[in-house]
Amino acid sequence: MGTRKFILLKAKLLKFQFEFEHSLLIAILYLGIQCDKLCGEGKRNRKVTCHRKTDGRAEKLEDSDCEDPLPARTESCFLRPCEGVDWIVSDWLGVSVKI
Repeated sequence: MGTRKFILLKAKLLKFQFEFEHSLLIAILYLGIQCDKLCGEGKRNRKVTCHRKTDGRAEKLEDSDCEDPLPARTESCFLRPCEGVDWIVSDWLGVSVKI
C-alpha cells in the first residue's frame, strides 16, 4: 500500500472513530446515563428517601422509619471498554500568521 493511500485510510479511520466517540457522548448526555466513567467500570448514584404518603402529600422520614430493606444507593456501571481509546485532536483554530 502506498504512503498516500495509508494516510487517507488512517484519516478515514480517525474520522470514523471521532464520529463514533462524539455520537456516544451525545447519547450519554441525551439519555442521562449517570456513570462516573466514560469507559471501563464506574459507579452511578441515586437518591433513596423514606417517605409516607398522607392525603396526596409525601412526608420525608428517617431511613430507620421504613420497614422494607434500604434499596441500593450506588451500583456499578459499564458504558464501554477502554481498550483502543486514544485522543483525537483537531487543528489549532485562530489567527494564522505568515512570515
